[in-house]
Amino acid sequence: MAIWTSSSRTWMATRSRQSRSSQPRSKSPARDPLRRSMLRACAAVLLAAGVAVPFASTQPTGAPEHATRGEIALSRGNYFDAIEAFSSALRVNPNDTRALLGSAEAHYLLGEYDSARPTIDRALSLAPRNPTALNLSGRILIGLGDLTGALSAFERVLAIEPNNIEARLGRAELAVVQGRTSEALTTLVSSLRLNPEHRQTLLSLVLVAEYHGDIAAAEAYLELARTAHPDDVTVQLLAAEYFLRAGRIGDAIDAAAIAGSIDPDSTRALTLRATLQLTAGGDPEALAEAIALAERLIAADRSAAHAWFVRAAALRRSGAIDTAITSIRTVLRLDPGDEIYRIWAESFALAELGLEHPFRTELARIRRDEARSLVGQFRFERAATAYRRAVQLAPLDFEIRAAYADLLRQVNRPASYLQELRLLGNDGYRTARTDRAIEVFDRAIASSVARRWGIDQFATPRNRHRVAIYLVGRAIPERYPATEAALINHIERSFTFREGVDVVDTRAVGGFADALMQSRAQDVDFFILVDLFADARSFAISGSLHVGSTGAQIAPVGSIRTGPHRVADATESFVTRVLAELPFRATVIARRGRSVLLDRGSRDDLQVGDTLLVVDRTAITRAPDRGGFVFPADAVLAEATVSAVDELVAEATLAIRGGIDAVAIGDASVYEPADGTPAAVTELFPILYERLRLIRATSRLR
Repeated sequence: MAIWTSSSRTWMATRSRQSRSSQPRSKSPARDPLRRSMLRACAAVLLAAGVAVPFASTQPTGAPEHATRGEIALSRGNYFDAIEAFSSALRVNPNDTRALLGSAEAHYLLGEYDSARPTIDRALSLAPRNPTALNLSGRILIGLGDLTGALSAFERVLAIEPNNIEARLGRAELAVVQGRTSEALTTLVSSLRLNPEHRQTLLSLVLVAEYHGDIAAAEAYLELARTAHPDDVTVQLLAAEYFLRAGRIGDAIDAAAIAGSIDPDSTRALTLRATLQLTAGGDPEALAEAIALAERLIAADRSAAHAWFVRAAALRRSGAIDTAITSIRTVLRLDPGDEIYRIWAESFALAELGLEHPFRTELARIRRDEARSLVGQFRFERAATAYRRAVQLAPLDFEIRAAYADLLRQVNRPASYLQELRLLGNDGYRTARTDRAIEVFDRAIASSVARRWGIDQFATPRNRHRVAIYLVGRAIPERYPATEAALINHIERSFTFREGVDVVDTRAVGGFADALMQSRAQDVDFFILVDLFADARSFAISGSLHVGSTGAQIAPVGSIRTGPHRVADATESFVTRVLAELPFRATVIARRGRSVLLDRGSRDDLQVGDTLLVVDRTAITRAPDRGGFVFPADAVLAEATVSAVDELVAEATLAIRGGIDAVAIGDASVYEPADGTPAAVTELFPILYERLRLIRATSRLR
């Protein structure tokens, strides 16, 4: 009788000491009621203990073969093929524990936690004390945000097997998700004592120590992992990625070369080697090597979008622009839904190609189609962002600009709509239809705040916060090499589409001290330190907002999203969080009696009825240790109650304080300072957790 123990995933064979040839022929279990009932009783006992029992009489032909095929696909990272194979096994036998566990793990590794949940629950109903199933359940529950349930699953494993390292690793990952990285470090160190050469524990310690800034410890754990597992491709590749993040390109190239010598056909090793040659700089030999490695990957699989992308990036740096366009077009055809490839292509087109180049028009029309889809979903703000990106790419495309103008009309921004129509006319796109629309909307806004005060609100200078964005660290390079600059530019443009901020500097920095020095040199009000993480399923921006003059941290401002719109969703969340932390300040730009005109409006979330303080412009300064302004009480000249708003300006009525009317043009207008500091909002999954999750995924690969 052969028994599959899903907790250890090893076959145990028990045989009679006597040879089968000496045994008298017995009845088949299926035909012997007594033996059949005994087997069922044994099966019930084993299942209660967490052991799946595929008896020949209860395991229909074909299920083991399908499950084995699924496990092979899973070990190679072919998760969709694995799901198909496990599904075939479950159609034959719905109670196949191997197939249930394999299917749940494949969905988990794809980030499809909702699909993984019912499958792992089914496995646990058959084997409730199975440590493998419980550990996987805990990780799936982390993905679903059920942290209490995840902890319970890991604790159940440890109650059965107190030294189960997988459960201990799960608790460490859970601590990371909850922001308790010191606890995670302690848990990992205690796990290492149980098995000093455990690969996943060592690699996890590398990442957690690196996150804590303990570089000596991180490199010590990395050296232990490389010494204990010198022939392990995953260890050498993680070492190469670690060295790449540290800027040690030579060491990274050496580690990747070792990985390539261990497995010359490893796609991951070839990809990383190509990435490193691309990252090494503008050296012609390195770029030629990157192109050669990319073409080797393409020869093995012409549908490998990442290889075509490496080729495109290297060709661009080599100055072969037309050939680079051909390669990036291939990337977008093979993987049209990947936002990061498209963002890089847009950055490339804006930097390298003329306004009327056909490739810019192609990219603009992709954005236009995206905007149309978003309008159909009533997601108007996101649609406006997509249209603005399309207009940046193809500013001479009348159809795109007219569609953007019409969206402004739909979202009740008549002044912006009128402005866009006039710009179209000035650029030679005047039609009878646009003339009629201009006439109608010109009358419609005749009584607006801007018209009554006789100003052009779009030409009026506005007092914006000067902000710098500084990149520390690197995006995960394997799939998206050399995309950091394009992604930072994408984030920068997202700020320019909002009000109140001028991004005056974006660059990579060596760390906080370098960022503070650059911030002071650029005389910025605030700077944001950001680190990026990107893989095929998620995109994360880990950041912190600081006062420009002192470097004092105001708040963490990270964001992570998964799914097909992960970059757009994460960027929108990130920008919104930053803007929420920046202090509001308007400026008095005109005055008529007790009425003043402010340079903020509805697009700054100013509303009728809001009450502001008017402060002497010479007495208000930025707080050196937090976001906000400081001023003495006697610098408050009046209260201003907003009585009417336009898109970019507002009218307010003054209530003078102190009996003396000293309000003048140029004075500041701010909200009453709030008591206390609101708690910072943090994301559920920090970048560190995503990197730990990748270790688990790659540890399965052969």
